Amino acid sequence: MVKTSHYKTLLGLLLVGFVADALWAQAPPDERGGVARLAFRNSNLDIEDTLRTVSQLPPQAAAQASRQLQDLGLTAEQGRLDSRGGRWATLLLTHPLLPGKGARNDLKWSDGPPPNAEAHKKAAWDSFAAFLQARRPQLGIDVSEIAQPAKVTLHQDGDLVQIHGPRRVHGIPVRGSYVSAVVNRGNLVLFGAHCWGDINIVTQPGLSADDAAAQVGSYLGAFTVTKYWGRSELTIVPMAQGGPGQSPVGQGYDYRLVWSIKPVVSGDPLRWEALVDAQSGEALSFEDTSHYTEVKGGVYPVTNDGIPPDGVEQDGWPMPFDNISTNGVTVTSDTGGNFTVAPGDRTSNLAGPFVRISDNCGAISLTTSDSIDFGTSGGDDCTTPGFGGPGNTHSSRTGFYELNKIREMAHGQLPTNTWLDQQLTANMNINNACNAFWNGSTVNFYRSGSGCANTGEINGVVVHEWGHGMDHNDAVPTIASPSGEGIADIYTALRLNDSCIGRNFRSTVCSGHGDPCLTCTGVRDIDYLQRQSGQPHHYTWSNANCSGSVHCIGGVYSEAVWSLWKRKLQSTPYNYDNNTAHEIVNRLTYIGAGNTGTWFSGGPPNGGCAANSGYMNYLAADDDNGDLNDGTPHMMAIYEAFNDQEIACQTPAVQDLGCAATPSAAPAVTTSIGNNRIDLTWGAVAGATEYEVFRTEGVFQCDFGKVKLGATTGTSWGDTTGLQNGRDYSYVVIPKGAADSCFGSASTCTTAQPVGQPDFAIACSPSSLVIAQNDNDTSTCSAISSLGYTGTLALSCSGNPADVSCSFEPSSIVLPDPDG
Repeated sequence: MVKTSHYKTLLGLLLVGFVADALWAQAPPDERGGVARLAFRNSNLDIEDTLRTVSQLPPQAAAQASRQLQDLGLTAEQGRLDSRGGRWATLLLTHPLLPGKGARNDLKWSDGPPPNAEAHKKAAWDSFAAFLQARRPQLGIDVSEIAQPAKVTLHQDGDLVQIHGPRRVHGIPVRGSYVSAVVNRGNLVLFGAHCWGDINIVTQPGLSADDAAAQVGSYLGAFTVTKYWGRSELTIVPMAQGGPGQSPVGQGYDYRLVWSIKPVVSGDPLRWEALVDAQSGEALSFEDTSHYTEVKGGVYPVTNDGIPPDGVEQDGWPMPFDNISTNGVTVTSDTGGNFTVAPGDRTSNLAGPFVRISDNCGAISLTTSDSIDFGTSGGDDCTTPGFGGPGNTHSSRTGFYELNKIREMAHGQLPTNTWLDQQLTANMNINNACNAFWNGSTVNFYRSGSGCANTGEINGVVVHEWGHGMDHNDAVPTIASPSGEGIADIYTALRLNDSCIGRNFRSTVCSGHGDPCLTCTGVRDIDYLQRQSGQPHHYTWSNANCSGSVHCIGGVYSEAVWSLWKRKLQSTPYNYDNNTAHEIVNRLTYIGAGNTGTWFSGGPPNGGCAANSGYMNYLAADDDNGDLNDGTPHMMAIYEAFNDQEIACQTPAVQDLGCAATPSAAPAVTTSIGNNRIDLTWGAVAGATEYEVFRTEGVFQCDFGKVKLGATTGTSWGDTTGLQNGRDYSYVVIPKGAADSCFGSASTCTTAQPVGQPDFAIACSPSSLVIAQNDNDTSTCSAISSLGYTGTLALSCSGNPADVSCSFEPSSIVLPDPDG
């Protein structure tokens, strides 16, 4: 009872005059009610990084840091020290770690290259661990404190490797403390330690988990804890010890052993977490951990504001990757909604291997004996076409389509990411308004009301919440700081080609935290030219105007990425077209953002100097030779975009270098069409080592996020990956140079529709002959009889590809050419 009383008294003191925003909300609720009014966070949990160059350190610390850099073979400009922890937050190296084509790398595999990805990951980790062990005096990292297995992410068949090593002390995780590294072309080019100081605390708790949970329940009072969404666990949290620069070097962190308690509150859909000091019982926080914000059917392409073509529901859009059951057998439709089953009734519930819809309006189930069409409907929220169950709503159909499509786009960039191959549950039409959220495992969307539209019908909101999941499951498996809102906005903009995030979320333009949007009716606009001031909302502006709001803070770096795509790369000296710039930024984001732990820190104007920053990781993804110190192919554009927001860094020196002899000409692509297929051909481009093929679909042609279908060294591509006959598909082909970051110019956007007819014409005289098909679709045989011939026609198919044997009576017939 004494401990409980102390807990409630302390919470009461902390709560005076303070209610914390729910972190990572799509939009903060207008009024804080219910359990949300009890939220709080100890201000010392928010740690302002203090990155220092050698010249900025006190004399004794500067001398020690200089010796460490010298021992590592680095100059003073190549390192920045976290003065709180006394460890290197950033090191710019050119250290051969694995065999590769990087600068000065002459390593060889002793027993040949790794036979598979797992062996490659193990080799990377073993070499990195040996590096840390050998340089422990200079780096201050005890390898035994890195949790195993560390996360190793491969890109480009291992040419680029990202390593994330979270810290554990006596088996207890240290929140936010980890080492990170990037290996490019075999060379370790970027290293950093984050929130890593000396930990000298007792790791045996003085308070049991049950006692801590009881205190949380007591604090909640009338709000009933129905269960726990996760197990109670010990963790070590770093807290600030003094303000920036106020503590001696290496003594700026105060580590606490805490219990993490995760209650589910009756009638509340959010995931709450309480942190309770496991020794003293002091409450450190109580926070919402939710991260806010041919089978076919009707879909809103972008939003539901009634403005054509993207704001009105369009019928007949494919329901991709949907499980269809018939006669006890389940098959999955392809990306075009196509599926093949035996005759009989077939049933869909809008649930597939990658997305499952759960609609709070009711169950979804549609059974037919032919194609499955979920139809269209008027109205909003729980309105349905009158079939398919009470859950066949606008948001269910739209969300199922869009979540599968953004997953497909991401998978083209990150083919080895395991989260993208798991089933994601989307909860639609939650009986609330003006919000949406990611809760660590599901995406959740509210109905219309209180002046807000249904968030499941707005693709900008749907992709944004998915973006939190992507951020949570990339190379650094946590939500990025100081705000995860910006990267969720970036993924949304890259998919929808729109800086207005969540168009029609409200009926009025967004307020912009004092700098109103010009036209955007979403939650925010990440193009600063579409705000009243027309000026970047940089680090200094954020410190003065955001008041800690994660929605406002995220704009600091999302504006940088939008500007990189839409202005910097499309201006002199690059002059890329929009599609080429789009794919450069797609690649940099899915790779670079995936390894970003803290987008910016340390204070303006150089907020991008930490090894885990967005700026440094975009450079590491852009590098072509395993040496950041000599520049990267698009470094000036990256620097300018991030520097406008005060989140770049003066080191390494800014210069574009690399990608010599990259092709400058764009391929000229032509198409031919067939049954559920489109074939692309183009002429060879001088200097190209391969060609990457990208596809999108729908009303915007190439002005939308594209799926990377793959790469070829040839000059043709046969696209049979789930096309829907009669639907527009748009393509660009981009030639690449010697490295994946070496982009030539994209081809002009080419759009075509596959047709549901045989892809050949035949003349049969005499009365029988054999025609070799040019694809593997044996169904083409039966399609011949539908071309209008009324005589006797006997068909048989054999082989793979199928040979069509046909006999005619009378003996001469010409079948029409479907290509005209």
